[in-house]
Amino acid sequence: MALPDAPFVEVGSITNEILNPAGTRDWRDRVHAGMNLYSYVMNNYWHTNYRSDEEGLTVVEYRLTPHGPFDPVQAGRRGAEAGQPLVIVP
Repeated sequence: MALPDAPFVEVGSITNEILNPAGTRDWRDRVHAGMNLYSYVMNNYWHTNYRSDEEGLTVVEYRLTPHGPFDPVQAGRRGAEAGQPLVIVP
């Protein structure tokens, strides 16, 4: 999986903003197994200086590559291809 336009992803479940009994938020210390991927296309979930909405059309690219057993060299190559696409110049 390569996400050149949406680098923030959570696996398994969404981290929420619910306060614990001490009045603070808990940091996630493990990723629970699951098939769900949650992508944050625009970083307006956390307390940032972004508006809570954006006007106009947004195009986001996701690349999923089927594969056999994990190969770190191929995974690195696919990531580089997504992050640094070939630019053809005459």
